[in-house]
Amino acid sequence: MKIRFSLLSLAMVSLPSMANLASAPGFSGEVSASIGFSQISSNLYTGGDKSISSPYQRAGDKNNAFLFPLGNAAYTFSGLDKQVYFGVSRDDLAVGDLAIELGYRQALSDGMVLDLSILPTLVNKDVWADPYATKVNRSKTEESGNAFRLNLTNVNGTNFSLDTAFAVKDVENEKSGQGLGLSESQRDLLSRDSSSFYLKGSYQLQLDKTSSLRPSVTLTKINADGDAFSSSGLGAEISYFKVLNEHRFALTAKYTNRDYDETNPLYGVKRENSEASVFFAYEKIDFMDWNDWSLVALAGFNNNDSNIDFYDVQESLMSVGMNYRF
Repeated sequence: MKIRFSLLSLAMVSLPSMANLASAPGFSGEVSASIGFSQISSNLYTGGDKSISSPYQRAGDKNNAFLFPLGNAAYTFSGLDKQVYFGVSRDDLAVGDLAIELGYRQALSDGMVLDLSILPTLVNKDVWADPYATKVNRSKTEESGNAFRLNLTNVNGTNFSLDTAFAVKDVENEKSGQGLGLSESQRDLLSRDSSSFYLKGSYQLQLDKTSSLRPSVTLTKINADGDAFSSSGLGAEISYFKVLNEHRFALTAKYTNRDYDETNPLYGVKRENSEASVFFAYEKIDFMDWNDWSLVALAGFNNNDSNIDFYDVQESLMSVGMNYRF
């Protein structure tokens, strides 16, 4: 792969015999800008209602228009089997997070690619200091953290890939449950500081010369300071990729079931989540016969259904933009 975050880089998965990371040594990359529209319904979203009347209410809808830039760059060494890269993931931007990834990639002789990276949090994310505070304007605080990733593509020259990550998260001014008369031990169960581990195994099925299918299985383990926020998740994912001349398409569907470790002291039950999403990406390369320019469009929907209504989340997004490769 020449570029770390090319829109449909996963669609153009290299075959096991391909060991080169780029067609030529030196710098490569891309810059793009997109405009779009999103809608989110979540009690935890700081762009939503500042005040809630009850910790049992469902969230209202919040609509947003946005303009965001995107960029990444890579340097490939002379042997074409070593590469360093730095950039912003569109996947994270699509759900409202800004994550910068700095990494090193090594291609091996059997076609396997080893990828090590760190995702430092350069821009912290706003969260509610006490999401459950009622009949007052909730105050914001910052959530920060870092993630470390190891990704193995075409393991031992096969079409199997393994993606692992370890992350830490810290909420600066944690006040969950302070305004609801909970005891200190009950409030401790709601602490959101955590470490987490993620594992994803995928297999690439080449259907024909222009299309492929990738089924995946994911495991997630979150160890939070508050046991009511510690969880285990098991998920499945399937992606379909298609290339028609200068048109490229990707369609992905995901489902995850997540069970939490301890009873939530606010609601008297253990939280259970079922998370389903669909994501579609389109790219038209050499748009308007402009070399190295492409038109990109994204659309996605995510539904997080919890047995505790307060944690229900629905998100949708559509965007269109231009991308330039260099």
